[in-house]
Parts: sequence; structure tokens; C-alpha cells
Amino acid sequence: MGRFNDTAKVRFAITGSAALVALAATGCGDSRNTNTGFRPPVTKIAGLLLDGKATHISPTEIGAGPITIKIANKTGAPVLKVSVRSVDGGCVADQADAGPIPAGGTGTISATLIPGTCEIVADSMKASRLLVGPERESAQNKLLLP
Repeated sequence: MGRFNDTAKVRFAITGSAALVALAATGCGDSRNTNTGFRPPVTKIAGLLLDGKATHISPTEIGAGPITIKIANKTGAPVLKVSVRSVDGGCVADQADAGPIPAGGTGTISATLIPGTCEIVADSMKASRLLVGPERESAQNKLLLP
């Protein structure tokens, strides 16, 4: 009978230890995005045309949130650098760049915009402006989004 009690005690100790480890592991994890409850806004796509004289962005006004700018280089020469930068302390937290973009080629800039005014510059071309308003609506409960 004593041997059975020793075996039961060992089993209980092992089972109890395993349960404590499992319980402790459930408390571990990534703390990012906890309890915010909402997804960021849907990524908007804007077009940027480089014609050799100036940059042309469409649309010229957009709400804050994620953006992908599709760039079309319609010049006869490669464009070394395209940048989105802040004019008034808003627009982007950090400068966003792309390049080089070959003649007749395309490029992409992805950034998260904040309210303010952006300037889009490409090499020595005239810059265009993008006005960024308040944050767009959350993508929470929007189905079939990537």
C-alpha cells in the first residue's frame, strides 16, 4: 500500500507541475495591439506620375492611415530617388523613399500617413503636395480584405 501512495504522489507532482507550466505559458505572448479592438484603416492606393518636369499625385487629399503610392516614370531617363517628406511636421513619421526607377518603369512607396502636408519630390522635378486629413475609418468588421 505504501508503494501505491508513493506512485500516486509522483504522478500528482508531475501532473501538477505540467499544469503550472501550461498555466504560466498562457500568460506569455506579444503585447502589441492588445485591447485596441480595431484594425487600422484600409490601405489606400495613390498614383504618382513623373513626367520629367514635375511630380503629379492623385488624389491630392487623403485621410491619415496606410498608403501605397504607385509610381510611373514616364521620362526618358531613370529617376534616382522619389521621396515623401513632411512639410509641416505631419504627413509621415519618417521619410519614405523609392528608387532608382528606370525610364518607362514603375516603383512603389508604402507608408503610414499622419495628418499634415506631404511633399513628393523626385530628383530635380517640381514637387507636388499631398494634404493628409484626420485618420480614415477603421477596417474593423470589413470583410474580404487582404
